[in-house]
Amino acid sequence: MNYAELLAVLERASAFELYRLGAAIDAELDSPQRIAEVRRRLRLGQEVRFFERGDNRLVAATVEGLKRTRVHVRNHEDGRRWAIPYAALNLADASVKIAPGAASKLTRAQLSVGDTVGFVSRDGHELSGRVVRLNPKTVTVDTPVGTWRVAYDLLHQVFEGATTEETLRVAARSGAPGRRGERER
Repeated sequence: MNYAELLAVLERASAFELYRLGAAIDAELDSPQRIAEVRRRLRLGQEVRFFERGDNRLVAATVEGLKRTRVHVRNHEDGRRWAIPYAALNLADASVKIAPGAASKLTRAQLSVGDTVGFVSRDGHELSGRVVRLNPKTVTVDTPVGTWRVAYDLLHQVFEGATTEETLRVAARSGAPGRRGERER
């Protein structure tokens, strides 16, 4: 499924149309047939990945229990037990990334905690770092020279390269402080 195209269509929808579509999607997600289809593919102790909305990413877990509308899993990262809807499980290993279209700005739906992003600071220096939190209007980015809160439309995706070394060189030339939290944007 091309999420970017779907989101482009949804951007043109009215609030009521989105609400109505949400109700239809909720009905499909709660469908006993869909739940049974997922339950048939699960067994206790199975390792799975589920989509965590808050971080907008997949999380590894182990199935510990199967209930009527939810599956109980133990998160591999923090060891906590979660009760999640069956629909949150990514059994088909589907991609959850929403690739931005050409010349489009990044949105919350396209980013996940742990992604590497770049931005230009107020003093004109290009910085990059890892996403540590997705806020409603900004992203909290941890860089080698501090933690920054940056608006989504000022970010760009960083794929590969010597981002950390380059960031440190730029920061050293600019005299940017190295203490965390001192350069909130």
